[in-house]
Amino acid sequence: MIFSFIVYLSIILNSSVGFAGTVADLESAARKEGSLNVFSNGLAYGDILVKAFEEKYPELKIKRTAFEAAGPRYFMHNMMESEKESARADVVFRCQDRDLPEWVENDWLAELDELPDWAQHAKRIEDDKRYVYFLGAPHVVFYNPAKIKESDLPKSYDEILDPKWKGKLAMRSPLRGNAGAFFVHFIQSTRGDLSWYEKFGNNKPFIGQSGYSVHEAVESGKALVGLSRDVEVISFANDYKKKTGRTSQLKYKILENESPYQYQLFLVNKGAPHSAAAKLFANWLLSSEATAVLEKAGFSVGERQKTQFAHKNLWQWELNKVKRFFRYESDLATAYRKLKTGGAQFESESKQHFVMAGD
Repeated sequence: MIFSFIVYLSIILNSSVGFAGTVADLESAARKEGSLNVFSNGLAYGDILVKAFEEKYPELKIKRTAFEAAGPRYFMHNMMESEKESARADVVFRCQDRDLPEWVENDWLAELDELPDWAQHAKRIEDDKRYVYFLGAPHVVFYNPAKIKESDLPKSYDEILDPKWKGKLAMRSPLRGNAGAFFVHFIQSTRGDLSWYEKFGNNKPFIGQSGYSVHEAVESGKALVGLSRDVEVISFANDYKKKTGRTSQLKYKILENESPYQYQLFLVNKGAPHSAAAKLFANWLLSSEATAVLEKAGFSVGERQKTQFAHKNLWQWELNKVKRFFRYESDLATAYRKLKTGGAQFESESKQHFVMAGD
């Protein structure tokens, strides 16, 4: 037991080295390590970025572990601190959520400000040296233009509560993934309570247990309008093509009156078993090359993101003002309960899905 602890402590101390050096230094050290453990959600950008990085550095053997649909918080300690190197993350793709300040507090996240190209990093909500904000994820309404015209879409989240939308809406359960959790805190912050959810439930929406099932409901016409994020609409298109061989018809729109804006982040484990490869990936993600990869795939970077930032009612969640949300889980449960009280139609939790995690 004592020997195992000493070995593990040695691993942590040896991997928690500074980030000083050139890109060439990182490349040389990464090639010697030869491997990289990537942990990410089920959103398409993870596969896209890993593939591009692999093509750039084919000598690195990359292992990608996907989070479960309910999110990574249930095994995050093992993910960050496992004594078994193959089970421990080097890097993590993660959406903005309440557990990140806890990860900082737990001293799990490496400081990135000594990366060779750190000066290129995007400064978003706060200038935190542990986060790379590599793309935005505006919350949107999505639809199938073959079923409803864009001009007929609701203009605000309050307009969605109008009885005319009864039986025509879809949303993911607030207990399933961070997109729904983020939206709960947006509603709580902007409305003062969560009564919006009961009113939304009054319109008998379809509440899916996976991102895929929510988007499929709108694709098929089971619902006319869904609530989601642009990253999930794009990821659904990729997954839908793989599953059915058909091209998704879904489009999305940022509401005119409000735009909850969530970020996708890249993190380096302070105890990374392949620390040089982790730093190399983090540094590459800061580059215009990586941005171009994301832009080509349709994600919110570059000019598209500049337009989104110009939205007059952009709502953002500042991580540096977050410590611990004592009411976090109870707020999600309250939103869930109010949906049920209102009469929302929940998909069975036992049903098996083609899962798009959406975290």
